[in-house]
Amino acid sequence: MNKEIIDNELDKLEHIQKVDAPPFLFTRIQAKINHQNQKFEPKLVWKLSIAMVFILLINAAVITINLKTQKQENSLVKAMHLVPNNELY
Repeated sequence: MNKEIIDNELDKLEHIQKVDAPPFLFTRIQAKINHQNQKFEPKLVWKLSIAMVFILLINAAVITINLKTQKQENSLVKAMHLVPNNELY
């Protein structure tokens, strides 16, 4: 029973016909791709570069603040004569 069903389904594949693409389809697709690969506008480039500089400045500020708090924590640990590691033995 299963073999007959499979054979019937495979017989449907024999009736498939090749379809030809419309003429100049490939050149139309290439033209659309080339049209979309235009350069950025100068205003957009300036806005993106200013945003990147701003992000870098924020990152630098966060890192320096983090380093200052770590130094304060280390000095507090030393002042209280605490062990800065978790070794038990």
